[in-house]
Amino acid sequence: MEISIQVPTDLAELLADTGKSIYLEAVKQVASSRLHKITKRISELDEQIAVFEKKHNSKFVDFQRNMPDSFEAHTDWQEWDYLTSVRKQYQEKYNKLRLIL
Repeated sequence: MEISIQVPTDLAELLADTGKSIYLEAVKQVASSRLHKITKRISELDEQIAVFEKKHNSKFVDFQRNMPDSFEAHTDWQEWDYLTSVRKQYQEKYNKLRLIL
């Protein structure tokens, strides 16, 4: 994949002198920053998921199989399912960004 950007002449000359290493360094900086934010969000999601695991004394997969037939259980299932899904998406992003570093 190739990405093109237009930059002022003075900046273009500076970039030409530094070679491709500056681009790699910039990408790594962005990846590192994003990893930090994603790690924080995963931790927050893990805390929220742990509340449901403690409340129902089970992991999400087990809860789905043996979910009681009640409004509260269904409401918990919806929120827990959402949290689990979002956590999975963040984990996938994390894994991809780790490849850059």
